[in-house]
Amino acid sequence: MLSQWQRHYSADRNRWHSAWRQANSNNPEVERRTSRALKATTDLLEDATAPERVALELRSVPLPQFPDQAFRLSHLQHMTIDAAGLMELPDTMQQFAGLETLTLARNPLRALPASIASLSRLRELSIRACPELTELPEHLASTDASGEHQGLVNLQSLRLERTGITSLPASIANLQNLKSLKIRNSPLSALGPAIHQLPKLEELDLRGCTALRSYPPIFGGSAPLKRLILKDCSNLLTLPLDIHRLTQLEKLDLRGCVNLSRLPSLIARLPANCIILVPPHLQAQLDQHRQVALELNKVALERIEDTAQAMLSTVIDEERNPFLEGAPSYLPEKRPPGTPTTFGEIPVLQKMLEESRDPHFLQRVSDMAGPSPRIEDESEEGLRLHYTNVSNWKAQQSAHLGIVDHLGQFVYHEASQLDAASLAKAVQMWKTRELIVNAHPQDRTSFPDFTLHIPEQVSDDADDEQQTSPAPSRDQ
Repeated sequence: MLSQWQRHYSADRNRWHSAWRQANSNNPEVERRTSRALKATTDLLEDATAPERVALELRSVPLPQFPDQAFRLSHLQHMTIDAAGLMELPDTMQQFAGLETLTLARNPLRALPASIASLSRLRELSIRACPELTELPEHLASTDASGEHQGLVNLQSLRLERTGITSLPASIANLQNLKSLKIRNSPLSALGPAIHQLPKLEELDLRGCTALRSYPPIFGGSAPLKRLILKDCSNLLTLPLDIHRLTQLEKLDLRGCVNLSRLPSLIARLPANCIILVPPHLQAQLDQHRQVALELNKVALERIEDTAQAMLSTVIDEERNPFLEGAPSYLPEKRPPGTPTTFGEIPVLQKMLEESRDPHFLQRVSDMAGPSPRIEDESEEGLRLHYTNVSNWKAQQSAHLGIVDHLGQFVYHEASQLDAASLAKAVQMWKTRELIVNAHPQDRTSFPDFTLHIPEQVSDDADDEQQTSPAPSRDQ
């Protein structure tokens, strides 16, 4: 069958042949004699039918269409078809059900078959330099009556670069596991707000999409977007007024957006650690907005610090517990009968114990502390400064309830007694979690607000108290 396929396309060169030759015009190592090039393809296809093979790579050898025996490749997990003159994929893509990655580059493809949605194991789909491809199949993924997801349910990365794609199908919103969407240097002219409903989307790269004139509003989008790249979208005119709702954004690249005349004022409420890159004519606007953000952040940090200091005064000077209603004394001789005496008896402290052992929390603490300080100056003064920096770094690394002793046992646990030292550590834990939320507002769902009970006046006979909530997070 492969030899028959070879003879057929050796005689019928039609559209594929010129596309194949053009794609390889700058590659002197490509076999120019069509019959020999097709023979090389058949050899590679035959080799790929071996059960132990997991990948097929056809680069610069002709594959106008797949042969009828393509089902013999059903065991493959990875497939790359590059500069092969490929005109179309089989209508029965389900015969490649084992594919996890599919790369199609520099081919005269005009359409993708609807059956590509049957590749339920596909994690990465990359289509590059296929300018005749103007649309994607309508049904990439869907949800049936029972709530089960069907289609490209495991797709994590979709890359469309230098294609003819002008819009995305509505079913793009059903790609529940999509983490990265890159549509580069393509005539994409519109993008719907449903893109922000993708629950795992972390990267959206639209660089070079010069037909795009606006970016959609965020509304109540739940996408945990970290990177939004709009670089060289030269006809982009507006950004959404609610761009601050991208609460996890770490990078926004607007360089090359020469027709974008103004930045929305709420860009100031993007996370303080978000890197924003703009064209020169917008730099002054950005600086002004970011100054507002810095001032807001300063106020929030001051409130966290002031609240922590008031709590410490309550614990140390007043000998009272700010995590209990009424802030009763924790001293055995002063506390009212029935007052909790251990961490596990107080919901707030129990919750913070659980948080302190969560890998996400510990990673945030590590990120906030940064790498271990290095010696930069070996002079006496430089070494003294280094030791101070190391001491501060260690203190920040351990400013929570999840520290362990030399045996690897947790120092603080449900049975830990309430005293000045343990409650002071709980205050440190509260402060650390609030600093994390201030830097990452989206973490408030993991580290919820607590009502604190801080006496209005720090004195031995102070009976009144105020209920203090944590420093307010930025609007979301």
